[in-house]
Amino acid sequence: MTADSYEEKEKLLLRKHELERENLKARRELESARREGPISAEKMVFAFGPDPFEVEAAQLKERQTRELLDLVKGKMAATAEAEAKLLDVEPPKVPLTRREFVQRILDEKGWSILDWANEANVSPATAMDYVKGERTPYRSTRLKLAQALGISVGELPK
Repeated sequence: MTADSYEEKEKLLLRKHELERENLKARRELESARREGPISAEKMVFAFGPDPFEVEAAQLKERQTRELLDLVKGKMAATAEAEAKLLDVEPPKVPLTRREFVQRILDEKGWSILDWANEANVSPATAMDYVKGERTPYRSTRLKLAQALGISVGELPK
């Protein structure tokens, strides 16, 4: 996986969270509007006839409620789409530490670090310091360590 796809995953994840927050906010607003109940124009009619300003306000509130419902549905769809894109992206592969890399090979061979050092013809302290990351060995020492493990020097973590 490349750094670009990892960044894309992070952007998608941030967008998903943003959409979820907007979705929640829209749902709360919609629930509040539903509790108040849409005020129909018919409710605004008085004995003397409808007040044009109140009728217009009621129609506006009804339209806003419908738009809010459409917005919530749209945000839910966008959230689902962002989540689907996230599921298609693989997580980034974290490189192994020196210890993890070497230990995996040593376990396969049934060796200890001392066995590995003896096979590579280096001191046990050199092998241990390499594994701990305390020192960067000379090229010639890295070559010996890699050859003892049966890998190329390029595969051995620096």
